[in-house]
Amino acid sequence: MPLDPIAQGDPHVPAHNEERAAINALNERIEDKITIPAGLQTGDLLVWDGIQLVSTETRFFEGEGRPDGNVGAPVGSRYIDKTGAQGAVEWVKRAGGSTNVGWICLAGDTGWRDISAIIDRGNGTIHTAQIRRIGHLVDFYLDVTMPSNKTTTWTLFSTMPGFSPGIDRYGTLTDNQELAANGSYINNLGSIAFTGVLGGKRDRYSGTWSTSDAWPSPLPGAGT
Repeated sequence: MPLDPIAQGDPHVPAHNEERAAINALNERIEDKITIPAGLQTGDLLVWDGIQLVSTETRFFEGEGRPDGNVGAPVGSRYIDKTGAQGAVEWVKRAGGSTNVGWICLAGDTGWRDISAIIDRGNGTIHTAQIRRIGHLVDFYLDVTMPSNKTTTWTLFSTMPGFSPGIDRYGTLTDNQELAANGSYINNLGSIAFTGVLGGKRDRYSGTWSTSDAWPSPLPGAGT
């Protein structure tokens, strides 16, 4: 609201009125510069198009919890999960139109997960079994004394949702000590298996691969 002129009885009328006129002019300029577009929605961003502020087609959200299945937005929108649920913090909408599906995680880290308890170990010994996902990359590490009752194909676990390579990958795991199996593979669903197991031998294996899986929920195993 513009400031009214000072009453004529004020001994400093001209100076005060000039000051108020300057304030009024400044307010008018500010109002001209920050005209807010009508019809804004939650998550809209404002950008300067060279003439005026306009709202973006994509949107930005922040909340507590994951957006996949919960937040509808146009493709290209971003979301920040302030809780970092399952280690996922930043998301982008890649598909699904303006629905609540099609979100993928841009910045996430599950941390190392101890999965020794979910391995079908036979009569072997699992010294260490850990898996970790950072973004789209998966790291796996295994320290094992091979079981003697699984000398052909030994499948450590059936599937690992959120960590699968999407295609069958043979020889993916690198032997780090002594040859305790003839070969290794990870199938498209995330099962890890050894062929030609040499029972009683201890060995260490590691592997890294990419995944297009949705971010895992819940996380496997236990945090380390």
